[in-house]
Amino acid sequence: MQGISKIALASELRSKHMTNELRYWHIHTAKMQYPNLSIADLNQLTGIPRSTISDLLESKPPKPKDQLAKLLSDLWMSSTNKYLPLKGENSFFEVAYTKLGSTYSPQTALNKLIKLGAAELHGDGINLTRKYLNVSSNINSVIKKISQFINWMIDTGLYNSRTKSENDKLFQRSYYTTKVPDSEIPKLHEELKQAIDHAYQNLKEIIDKYEIDVNHDTFEEYGVTISEFSNLFSKI
Repeated sequence: MQGISKIALASELRSKHMTNELRYWHIHTAKMQYPNLSIADLNQLTGIPRSTISDLLESKPPKPKDQLAKLLSDLWMSSTNKYLPLKGENSFFEVAYTKLGSTYSPQTALNKLIKLGAAELHGDGINLTRKYLNVSSNINSVIKKISQFINWMIDTGLYNSRTKSENDKLFQRSYYTTKVPDSEIPKLHEELKQAIDHAYQNLKEIIDKYEIDVNHDTFEEYGVTISEFSNLFSKI
């Protein structure tokens, strides 16, 4: 759950939307894994009310509201020659308070717009410098890759936990240390990277050797994933 929280924080996903998205995928994943279960069975499995399950199964994935992008659009409509005073009538704070309500601090919104290069302080007001924000698309691309990696790891772990024969289990190994000082990490990273690059190419050649000439996504995914990890990088 800590990993999910890290993803939510990186994408600035608010608690309400995070809960809605978890409930949506909880039910849809249960239905994919156990397609023959009834609504009553899914209720027993997940603890989500039956009426909510029916609504979730018929709905599309929830999308977070990009409040900052919407505010920026409203600011442009309220501006005069790309300029708004900070306070007073038809000002930044008046528009921000009206549009954001109590869920998002106007001062925080102003700081973010300045940081993203969408606004600049100018005397007692701001100049708008960009009409659109592309923040969510960049972070969503990263999150999609992380989610795919997590799915692979979970599938492997669950499969191995249910498989009795050691020969049938998928390869799953981790090795780490807590004895390397921070000052040595850059050198360790470089050496590991070279070794992993070499191993990756060998693994790729083995997998490619077994492919046949068919369209992509014809069969189920099968492969390996390699990743370095360190708590040092989670603090960046």
